[in-house]
Amino acid sequence: YWRWTALFAVGVIAIMLGFGAIDGMKACGGGDPIFAFEMVRSPADVEALFHEQCRAAHAQAQYQGLWLDILLFVGIYSAFLICGLLALKQDIGLRSKRLVTAGIGLVLVAALSDQFENYILLRILDRFPGDQSTIDTLYFAPRLKFIALGIATAFAGLLHLHSPGWRKFVGIVAIVGGFWSAIGMFANHDWVLKGMTLGWIALAVAAFVLSFRRSNGFAAP
Repeated sequence: YWRWTALFAVGVIAIMLGFGAIDGMKACGGGDPIFAFEMVRSPADVEALFHEQCRAAHAQAQYQGLWLDILLFVGIYSAFLICGLLALKQDIGLRSKRLVTAGIGLVLVAALSDQFENYILLRILDRFPGDQSTIDTLYFAPRLKFIALGIATAFAGLLHLHSPGWRKFVGIVAIVGGFWSAIGMFANHDWVLKGMTLGWIALAVAAFVLSFRRSNGFAAP
């Protein structure tokens, strides 16, 4: 499972970089435009995000980003986290079963929430700037997604703590990153992506190291 986890980690990193490289994604400037779109609360917020002078380019970029998310990213980040949890279960044994099962459940909840969110965001783009009732249905999906992913990341960190040596450090970083991200949905939205990035980098590095050591016949602590 570690080899698959490492492979999917490469995919996650590539697509995360790819979102930012979409032509026009930064046309209207400001922060992370994808996250900002997910967090809109009213048609006025949508109009403020898509300034008139850059609206066409930004809307086209968001449209491309949404389809990249629908067709690739949701499945790849889900596979990255689920394979990682299964690899940890393989390492640790039956005592990890509850955390692994809960973690996989949270990833699936996040994936379903993400796809529902994408559907609503496409509707908003198609009926720009959307109506209040449509935007109201968006409220819970991204919040549930990020909270579930944050907790699932923290659960993977907790499982790494069962292993000796450097993996305990990986566990601590993943726990901090996961809970930092989840808490950010309530306390400070600036924390959400920072925490998730921190946690996922820790899990990806562990997957790379463990897949390399085992593929070369080394025992990995």
